[in-house]
Amino acid sequence: MTDLTFDDALTAEDIHRAVHTLARLTDHLRTGPENTEAAALLAPLVHAAPALIDTVAQVLREVSRLLAQHADVPWDATVTDLVREYLDAATAVDQLRNPLSKTLSLLEQAPIRTVHGDGGGSGTCR
Repeated sequence: MTDLTFDDALTAEDIHRAVHTLARLTDHLRTGPENTEAAALLAPLVHAAPALIDTVAQVLREVSRLLAQHADVPWDATVTDLVREYLDAATAVDQLRNPLSKTLSLLEQAPIRTVHGDGGGSGTCR
């Protein structure tokens, strides 16, 4: 991945593509792929996690700053609550680094599990 420069024009379409890709990943993970496939799909996200998490958290903080500093928005309880929610969300996103890394490690090491219709058995295929 190359670093962005100020010459790069960020567009709404860029954001739409990124969101669409993450939504596809989410939908695919809901289908219960094998551990190795899930690990392969999650690895780029986890390896990018420090930068990605920092970026998402910073975006949330910047939205709260813009909202707080926007002259046309009256400062009231609603704005105060929104700013607090954005800052809380940024803190929660910051805390995702470790769980993402642990999840990838578990997926890479764990045997493949299946769901049994009768609820019996260990749920582990060997």
